Amino acid sequence: MRVNLLLASTLLASAGADPTVTLPHGGKLKGVKNVNFDEYHNVPFAAPPVGSLRWKSPKPPASWKGTIDASQWGNSCMQFDANAEFPGNFPLYQDLPIIYPDTKKAPYSEDCLNLNVFVPHGGSSKKPVMLFLHGGGLIFGSASAPVMDGSYLAASQKDVIIVTANYRLGIFGYLGSTELKEDNTADDSTGNFGFLDQRRALEWIQDNISSFGGDPKQVTLMGQSAGAQSALWHLIYTNEAAKSSGRKLPLFNKVVMTSPNPPLKPYLLTSAQLQFNNLVNSFNCTSTSPKTKISCLRSQSSTALNTYQKNLWTTSYRRNGAGPFAMVVDNAVIPTPGWERLKNGQYDKTVKIIIGDDADEGTGFIRQDSENGDTFATLDAFISNRFGWIPQEWREKIVPLYTSTYPKLQDQKTRVYGDLLFNCPNRLLARKFASTNPSTYYYLFSVDTAASNSTVLKGSPHASELISFFRYLPAMERKDEIQTAWRMGEALTNFVNTGNPDEDGDGGDVRDFVKWGLGLKNGKWPAFKKAGGAVVEFGNEVKVVTDANRFCDLFDKVYETLL
Repeated sequence: MRVNLLLASTLLASAGADPTVTLPHGGKLKGVKNVNFDEYHNVPFAAPPVGSLRWKSPKPPASWKGTIDASQWGNSCMQFDANAEFPGNFPLYQDLPIIYPDTKKAPYSEDCLNLNVFVPHGGSSKKPVMLFLHGGGLIFGSASAPVMDGSYLAASQKDVIIVTANYRLGIFGYLGSTELKEDNTADDSTGNFGFLDQRRALEWIQDNISSFGGDPKQVTLMGQSAGAQSALWHLIYTNEAAKSSGRKLPLFNKVVMTSPNPPLKPYLLTSAQLQFNNLVNSFNCTSTSPKTKISCLRSQSSTALNTYQKNLWTTSYRRNGAGPFAMVVDNAVIPTPGWERLKNGQYDKTVKIIIGDDADEGTGFIRQDSENGDTFATLDAFISNRFGWIPQEWREKIVPLYTSTYPKLQDQKTRVYGDLLFNCPNRLLARKFASTNPSTYYYLFSVDTAASNSTVLKGSPHASELISFFRYLPAMERKDEIQTAWRMGEALTNFVNTGNPDEDGDGGDVRDFVKWGLGLKNGKWPAFKKAGGAVVEFGNEVKVVTDANRFCDLFDKVYETLL
């Protein structure tokens, strides 16, 4: 670990006069110069969504004259602290704190629509760009989380600019209703304000990244968990919307989705309306006038609204690790259910795709079973409680598969949870892509992380792949972790560069790939072309496996029958 920290400090050492960039409107940003890269923080990409702009689609930020300081991190978006409020509830947040917002440098606030830019030194004068969207169930998370700090990846390569951005969360980002739809006259949207913040960040990149030496024609959208699910929705809707709005270029041409949890069941406006009505009643904002209702809600403090969503999450959603708000089929920004579009092949097929997940997706979500009294003495009881939409006839087929494979009940629960929410729907999603898009790449991350000493958060839990993708050295202890991080970071930056994870910007093979070991013919990452196709597994060694999974074979039938 001492060597890793020494290497990290060397990569991140500051050097020389701080850099200044001039944006197209004339305003300047003064960042921080390091030995291998420059960084800029708290860069506004939208107007603060406060006051009359609460629950409005994002507006462009005001221009400025002179130079503003971009050396310090900006605010994280408003949310409550699950670790502080419910200690022990989620092993994922408690035992892997590097994925949680760093509120010391980025406190919670509604005024949070800022982004960070990490520009490596050297390489091309017109670099490809990667925008990363954090996860957190659309209710938690921030670009300030330590593992998502783009410094380490920027310092260890010279080809790709990394951008990380915040977006509104929970009740502030995904509250929907017919009243808000009527109020949002700019685009008739409702319930998708956080999603539109992400789109606004992509637009900001198109309009401004050239000032940092970036290429707006080469933009990769990457997200993890809820951020990956968001990227999936962007793949379906956003470039189409950009073209309709008159933009000449697509907002992105490559996408990386890590553990996306596809939205198999649509969240309709009728469901969002019920949430809105409950909120109106709770704050005594009832009125026959839609404008009066909204004005009343906008007059409430962010603290009061945050407490409301915390209580709602506690009573109804905490067990499932989900949030009470989601992207809404609003017949405007999201005109039709996303899964229906995907099944019909209606997405931007010109976009090249990497999709993948972790071998132990479920371990970060289950500790609360024993600690909060939800004992679930059998796997059947667990599935019935957590996945009520699965009827008994299907549970009778699912349960024997897991009980015969995993002797311990806790392992049965974590495997079912991970398979049902992540591994199996993601495999189904990859197969859908492969049937219509030849540039689809599929991976599995199976490195035992050293970032947590928890006995619960074992193996390769949800979000652990970010340590490798971002080359976050402080969380690595073993040589194999560092080696995997360099390989995954190389694959990622090559994909951003060329659309192919095993070709660099000059068209040659990646040096590290020829050292991957058994299973990779000529060091190549093969495209995922069909069911039973090639999956690259990043483990103690890197090898090609297939997507064969008897659990997922059953769940495919469940999804097809019930959804």
